[in-house]
Amino acid sequence: MFHRKDFDNIITLFKNKYHLRPTGSVIRKEDKINDLDFLTYKSLDKILDKINKDFQTVIISNGSKFLHFKLYDYDIEVNIWKMNKDNHLFMKLSHDYDKQLQISMRRIAKNMNYKLNNNGLYDENRTLIDVKNIKDIFKKIGVKFRKPEEGHLSN
Repeated sequence: MFHRKDFDNIITLFKNKYHLRPTGSVIRKEDKINDLDFLTYKSLDKILDKINKDFQTVIISNGSKFLHFKLYDYDIEVNIWKMNKDNHLFMKLSHDYDKQLQISMRRIAKNMNYKLNNNGLYDENRTLIDVKNIKDIFKKIGVKFRKPEEGHLSN
């Protein structure tokens, strides 16, 4: 466990220099973190090339949609997920909100014969349901909107 404030400079650098969007425990405003999580529209290989110019990294996993590495000098792991215009709202929902809320929302969607995942919200015919923003996802499955830092549904 690390204190988030110890990594504020790295979070800011990753956000501004590499154009990465913080997610996970940073968005939830948690004081203690296990790793640093980001979302991006950019090529993961190009991002890694830029990061490697500034930091020594140890690659754990490198794919076309997910990059996982350790910042060697800081002893913290970093996860970067690639999103696209079709799934960006669902990726943000999936990574900004805590695991328990994700489980609850997916269960509620399933009880409606819907499917919710980090690619979309689908009706009983597996047709993508159009949503305009994250609040709209909550509304479509009948859940009152809450901010990421508000935790799971039982709070």
